[in-house]
Amino acid sequence: MVTAAELIARAQAERIRPFSIGDITLHVRRLTGAERRALGDRARAGNPMQAIEMVSLAICNADGSPFMSPEEAEALDRDDPELLERMAEEVLRSAGLYEKALEAALKNSKATPND
Repeated sequence: MVTAAELIARAQAERIRPFSIGDITLHVRRLTGAERRALGDRARAGNPMQAIEMVSLAICNADGSPFMSPEEAEALDRDDPELLERMAEEVLRSAGLYEKALEAALKNSKATPND
């Protein structure tokens, strides 16, 4: 029989998973319920969380500690915005929101006429 403490410890350990971009291995932390709600609330309010915020929030070291600060994520955005976007996609995947975000982006691109 598993105890509540064991279940919580297992859930916390499973919150962090590795992912690779090329030959670089990074880790992503699943968002907490409160963070997921904030992400959704902001999106519904027309103020979606930006890639810089998502990356500094959920990309982490193997022990769950933050990998980069918002300032470092901003610097990465200036130097390699595609890499930052790929990292943000992993945050959305980890939260189970990537497909929803992709569908919304496709819907918005169809609703916006091209010049």
